[in-house]
Amino acid sequence: MRTSAKIAIGIVLAAGIFVAGYMANSGPSAVVSSDSSTKQATTYVCPMHPQFRLDHPGDCAICGMRLEPEGGSGGGSDKAGLDLPGAVVIGAAKQQLIGVRTDEVRHESSSHVLRVPGRITVDDQRLYRIIAAADGWIVDLEDNTVGRSVRKNQLLASYYTRELLANERLFLLSIPANEQFATIQKDFTQASIRTSGAANPQFP
Repeated sequence: MRTSAKIAIGIVLAAGIFVAGYMANSGPSAVVSSDSSTKQATTYVCPMHPQFRLDHPGDCAICGMRLEPEGGSGGGSDKAGLDLPGAVVIGAAKQQLIGVRTDEVRHESSSHVLRVPGRITVDDQRLYRIIAAADGWIVDLEDNTVGRSVRKNQLLASYYTRELLANERLFLLSIPANEQFATIQKDFTQASIRTSGAANPQFP
């Protein structure tokens, strides 16, 4: 009896050890298979129509775009495949749709045309005012517009003045007078004509 009991106890212990070892070996594989099933249960969505979803890769029935894994654009990875926090990955189709262009960062010179509103004013250093030496009025105005260049001694306008006309008549009347009086009268009338604004008057 004692021998049979010992054998039975040994069988029970062996069975317990076998069951414990089996459970220890089957646990991780079950977890791995569970993770594998989770990875395989990826949902694919359309970048343009998020409401279209499939559990397998394919094309969108609305626009025909290739479906992408859901959450695949939430982060990026480096060359080693490690996740980079804050990085965003955009698929090629979406880049073409929104017009994304990339280029490497580099130092180079550049130029840019800047157009701003402005106002053109007259140069005060080249502005001249002509004041008539005698009272009168303009009788003829040449074809001179604002901003047009003029030359020296160019005729701009003709004006009439009674004061200058009176001095000219007085000068002509002084010619037949006697020599002494004529000289004094000529000098006076010539000075009056010059001060009236006549440019380079011709006296006999």
